[in-house]
Amino acid sequence: MSEPATYEKVVADLDALLARDATEEATSMAKELLESSRPEIKGAACHAIAKIRLKAELLIHGPDSQVFAPAEEAIACFREVDEKRGEAAALNTLAQAYLIIGDTTNSVSTAKDANRLATGFRDKSLAASVQDTLYQAYIAAGDTAKALFAAKERVVALEAIGSQEESTLQALIDALSTLANMQLKRGMKDASRVNAEKMASLCKKLGNKEKEALANKSISMALVQSGKADQAPNRLKAVAALECAMAAAERTSESDFKKWWYEMEELGGVSATDIKKALEKIREHGGGPPGMDSFLREVGFPYIEKTSSHVIHAFTRRQFYVNFRVGGIQYGPRYQCVVPYRLGDAGGKSIATLQPSSESEVWEYQLGYHTGILDGCLQTGMVINAPTVW
Repeated sequence: MSEPATYEKVVADLDALLARDATEEATSMAKELLESSRPEIKGAACHAIAKIRLKAELLIHGPDSQVFAPAEEAIACFREVDEKRGEAAALNTLAQAYLIIGDTTNSVSTAKDANRLATGFRDKSLAASVQDTLYQAYIAAGDTAKALFAAKERVVALEAIGSQEESTLQALIDALSTLANMQLKRGMKDASRVNAEKMASLCKKLGNKEKEALANKSISMALVQSGKADQAPNRLKAVAALECAMAAAERTSESDFKKWWYEMEELGGVSATDIKKALEKIREHGGGPPGMDSFLREVGFPYIEKTSSHVIHAFTRRQFYVNFRVGGIQYGPRYQCVVPYRLGDAGGKSIATLQPSSESEVWEYQLGYHTGILDGCLQTGMVINAPTVW
């Protein structure tokens, strides 16, 4: 075969094919390039194959990954000709492969090696990608402090690019969302609000209404936690949703209550004090309608005394996925979407909450849903089949 013009052109062509999910074309091109006598070209081909396999294993994988062999060969090829950027990119792919099989120690170590190389490049896009891998690895390892630092560094790297291209701005929106949520969970209310406001501004610029709504929710929650609920952008809508939810509670309408309660939580503009006051207002008239307290307990209303005789067993996400691993199934962090869950005694109820463990990829936006959540719905069957539940 004739040798391609430049390494940069080969990488750009392969990346373009992968970006538009032209897997067959990318695989065919990579296989041809494996015959090249130039190590950097062969390295690019091996890396492309590794990324194709990685994407497939994000959906389903066994105990052994097929990413390691081509990724390690790509690294060897790049080192042979001192191609640092290619080496860093392949190391990042390798770190993600470790993450999928649950090897967080090697994932962190390999991502750090990639980061040492990537930080020296003028183009910060690769550094941002490596920081995202580090963030996911630290989250999987339970080290939220280091995960927060990686989330910050990802934002810094993306902001340093200074590009107004939509793909870069979308990546920055996702990074700001991750950072704002982490900061809010750790009580960093002002910092969370600032980053959520940046996110909202970018969403408005791109016309991304869905993510602008998420940004406004984060801003509202940060202001509520700061005691400034009246300044929350979603305040009026959230209060209205709360009123509708409490009216549904008076009617003991479960479907209406859940609908408006979910709406209120999605808006994030009310405080626990607001909710308690709304309940007290109903009880001003003879303690409220007959059966309302029982109804609220049944729907899981959080601000009412529980009278259940069942013993509730609480489990962490880690315990949940350890059970899967014992059974021979290893889910990577992206597919660990079942957050802490509870089980009642035999005959009781089981409750499992699903939450995305990472931002959606571009190809998932095209599908219209987060694949991790879809898989998580199937995983919750394990909760139902637990021995403490009928």
